[in-house]
Amino acid sequence: SMINEALCIAMEGTATIEDIDTTMKLGYKMRRGPFELADKIGLDLIAVWMDYLYKEMGAGSAAPYRLISKLVNAGHLGYKTRKGFYKYDEQGKIISLGALNQLKKMELF
Repeated sequence: SMINEALCIAMEGTATIEDIDTTMKLGYKMRRGPFELADKIGLDLIAVWMDYLYKEMGAGSAAPYRLISKLVNAGHLGYKTRKGFYKYDEQGKIISLGALNQLKKMELF
């Protein structure tokens, strides 16, 4: 549920996804922050997991699940499509923010 909480923080505007990832990596010695991890796992798989948590267990807020679903429906699956929360080059290096900026422009976030 770390990804769910991190997404809630980003959606509130309290911190950027880069700030959250950096804080988790430096503060908790994680190899990847929650958004990098979600991209690596695959946003399609994260959506299935969040659907289960929200619908079956009543855990978390619906807003992060809806946002992840929008990303997946737009083809932003994470690392495997080179676009998710971040955009990736052909070597898999992060080159920029990904879908969240586009969603903000479309007022879906």
